[in-house]
Amino acid sequence: VMSAFKQAPATWRSFASVKALPNFREHNVLKPTFGVNLDKVAPTGEFKHGTLAEEAFANLKVDTYGKLLSIDRQSIINDDLSVFTELPGILGQDAMRKLNDLVWAVVMANAGSFFSTAHGNSKTGSDSALGFTSLATAVHAMRDQVDAAQRQLDIVPRVLAVPSGLEIAGRQL
Repeated sequence: VMSAFKQAPATWRSFASVKALPNFREHNVLKPTFGVNLDKVAPTGEFKHGTLAEEAFANLKVDTYGKLLSIDRQSIINDDLSVFTELPGILGQDAMRKLNDLVWAVVMANAGSFFSTAHGNSKTGSDSALGFTSLATAVHAMRDQVDAAQRQLDIVPRVLAVPSGLEIAGRQL
């Protein structure tokens, strides 16, 4: 099951990570940030002080998903085609499919207005329709993203998320 789970497609892995939570309560997860550029060390070996900050992600919560499957003894014995040996792979793929759906539901919910013109990562209007020019504008906007200290984030766009109706156009671009 785990092998099939790990091999199933998961586009979110290129921009998100899995974090362990100790229980099913809501959690605030902190990501530390180092708020200054590194300085050249003087010949005397003196280091200047920097600041440590944090970025908070609030109200993260895990849940359990699953289904029970009952197979009677007679069905197992009569399984001449070894259909039941395929079940672990099917279960692993279904588990990843559910995880994919949950990740993309969070992204599309746009919690806290993460995608917004104020953040420089959202554009609306007639000139934002999927095409070469709008994609070039989006790539440029991602490459120009900076942190709180105005340092380049060095984002390399790798995933173009489009609805199924625009998949072919997305692939062509």
